[in-house]
Amino acid sequence: MKKDISEKSVVTNNRNKIAMIVTWCDADVVVNYGQVLQSCAMAMAVSKLGYKRVMLVSYRERNIRLLWDYYYHHFNPFLNSFKASCLTREMIKRIMSETKVEFYQLFRKEQVEKLAMQADVLICGSDQIWHPCEYNRVLFLDMGRPDAERIAYAASQPMGRIYPEYRQVFRKMEKHLKEFNAISIREKGNIPMFEQMSGKRVENVVDPTLLFTKNEWRKYEKRIDIPEKYILLYIPAQLNRLAEAVLRELQKKTGIKQVVCLAPRCNTKIPNVTYYNSIGTPQFLFLVRNAAYVCTSSFHGVIFSIIMEKEFWCYKWRFVDRRSDLRLDQITEISGLEERLIDTPKKININKKIDYTEVKNKLQPMINRSYEFLKKNYCD
Repeated sequence: MKKDISEKSVVTNNRNKIAMIVTWCDADVVVNYGQVLQSCAMAMAVSKLGYKRVMLVSYRERNIRLLWDYYYHHFNPFLNSFKASCLTREMIKRIMSETKVEFYQLFRKEQVEKLAMQADVLICGSDQIWHPCEYNRVLFLDMGRPDAERIAYAASQPMGRIYPEYRQVFRKMEKHLKEFNAISIREKGNIPMFEQMSGKRVENVVDPTLLFTKNEWRKYEKRIDIPEKYILLYIPAQLNRLAEAVLRELQKKTGIKQVVCLAPRCNTKIPNVTYYNSIGTPQFLFLVRNAAYVCTSSFHGVIFSIIMEKEFWCYKWRFVDRRSDLRLDQITEISGLEERLIDTPKKININKKIDYTEVKNKLQPMINRSYEFLKKNYCD
């Protein structure tokens, strides 16, 4: 790797190269705000590196039934999810146009492999693309030309250990990792595991959404009519008792009655809460920024609360089938906000405000190192 990692040097070295990013973007049946925003952030970041051409490939393998489900929920004008999908696609299209990144939504390995043969640099990341529940060799860049560079940015496998039922999957991962030119992951606690599997130095970087400021993300907001003052409750999975208990305690201590809830996957409802389950990603950004308080169990709910400088509390949600999850512990640790990750409503203290000057001072060095990883590994 060259020592000169100035922006001018990067542009000079990359101007004749083609880069392809492989991740997932709006690939769930329900609009996944964090998934969309992290992939858009990857496109925004890589587009600055001076490549001749950049492609963003959203890949999730689907059989005929799953493909039908995807198109039914995203393109059916009779469903409430249709408007959310349309607004989200509009935002993705706008970002790709502004960054001059080509966007592909693909569902078969053969499609990705054909496109990958054009790339000089293959990039995977970020999000939970390396979770063993989601294992697919495409997400480990097992494709393309043998001489293509292979880079991982902020790839996430959040479990923190190798559970017995996944040992065979991790053996497959190990073979792929040895082929990478450079590896960075999002959860610091997994560095020893990935260094042992790959035999390479593994760096810790931030989620790509943190590479951009509040004002940069505000450009993509879309206004929604909402109460003047509200608590935002964002539940990306299912409701549990702790969520309602934390919400009620926050209402009690703040005196705010209005609750705006985003819970697109929830089968149960909390009484006296207004649900906005049919909004697009631009409206999600607007709701986070304008909330008086945020209550969430979402990793990207925490990330965007930090970006938008909100008072927030995060409660843990455990997916039994996905085992342990380091993500919330590690984002609150690196930002110095461990006390905002709670397991009981009694820990809510609304009188102690978040000092975002201090948070930025903690995060900025890591954000800078993350940019340096992108620059030094994406030049000749």
